[in-house]
Amino acid sequence: MLSFRNINNATVIINDTFIFDPWIYGHVFYKMWRPYPNPEFNKNDLNKIKFCFISHVHQDHWDIDTIKYFRKDTKFFIPDLPYNYVISNTLRKKGFNKIILLKMGEWNKISNDFKISVIPPLNSEGAEVENIKSEDDNHVAIDTGILINFLKDNSYHLLLGDNVPYNYNLYNKLYPKIKITSLFFPHNGFATDYPICYDNFSLKQKKKLSNLKAKKTEERIVSFIKKTKPKITIPFSAQFLINNSRFKDFNKINNKIFFHKDLYAQRIMKLTNIPSAILYSEDFLHYKNNTFTNVVNSTFYSRRKDSGFKINYLKNIPSLNKINLIGALNDSLEKYFNRLNKYKIKINFKKIKLIFNVNKNDNYIIDFEKKTVTKNNLPKNNFLKLKIKKNILLQILFKKLHINNCVVSFVLSWERKPNRYYKTFYNSLSFFHV
Repeated sequence: MLSFRNINNATVIINDTFIFDPWIYGHVFYKMWRPYPNPEFNKNDLNKIKFCFISHVHQDHWDIDTIKYFRKDTKFFIPDLPYNYVISNTLRKKGFNKIILLKMGEWNKISNDFKISVIPPLNSEGAEVENIKSEDDNHVAIDTGILINFLKDNSYHLLLGDNVPYNYNLYNKLYPKIKITSLFFPHNGFATDYPICYDNFSLKQKKKLSNLKAKKTEERIVSFIKKTKPKITIPFSAQFLINNSRFKDFNKINNKIFFHKDLYAQRIMKLTNIPSAILYSEDFLHYKNNTFTNVVNSTFYSRRKDSGFKINYLKNIPSLNKINLIGALNDSLEKYFNRLNKYKIKINFKKIKLIFNVNKNDNYIIDFEKKTVTKNNLPKNNFLKLKIKKNILLQILFKKLHINNCVVSFVLSWERKPNRYYKTFYNSLSFFHV
């Protein structure tokens, strides 16, 4: 028999010994995210874990405050991608040495019970589909998933993590004849600061944009489900709460039906006519003799239970304010282009400038075409503006803070005009540092 538990976010435990994307206890992304609902899980049970798969580098998928309870002989399986090496390096420093890097699409037998295959990123289009510029197609995606083959009954269980299945053709090319038994899928796109942190929109506009984004994601998920026809679907990998001043907006802007798993399970079942399970930390999904049984022990109260812990780490970071900002920006701009050349990334800079609005009064304009940094000569259009405190900007430029982690921490404030998502440019800002 197979038994599944979804403890928190994307964390799934199979038969007590296999864990996917562990995050149960820690507060991640500079302590700006907390687990929600507050999971009920005994730390001692993590001592049973023998195998761990980590889908990608974002901290809510490999929480060290959870992993520290694993046995040191736990085997870790990680997709063999350059940006995942920070995971393997960190695990080794923590005393975990059984780390296996896996190639995309290949099958690997990891025990007498399981074979696994890494699902490559299917979500290169990103969540802001309605705003993407079609010519901007140089995106590097990081989200993977896993297809698990349970050998005793030859069933197949697909856990997508954050890997929204936009690209069905790629999936079908790798696994054309496989019948999915169960599908764990992400049910919203709320782990991003758009539109919440884009302050040129009203609250009403943000609600509309958030709902539109969730429905665009849903269209792709429904299409994927109808094509793959699993026996059961399980919404997961989409629940957390934030620990900063955006907390109230996060709750107001994001539609509760897309946020809560129990509500969304009902919705996706109506849209696809395929059964959908409710899995919280107290619940189980059993599979035996070609039949699923959903044992629901959770209650409305436990599904909405919040630890209520709030902290703002970024208020307590040391000051770098004495560093010359213009010099750091020029140095970062030069190294930014060196990194683009190194990784052979091409970007059309004709229609976008980057503005750092520092401490409210000073504007630093990065003109990528001219490769210049100027001050207070604001363009009227075609810009992405980041409103930021000088010390936070310097922390990012000197890699004390990582801009991607700041983005998902909901601590940055943006404005863009027009409202177009240049995804390659946006992602390339990770290279803009000294």
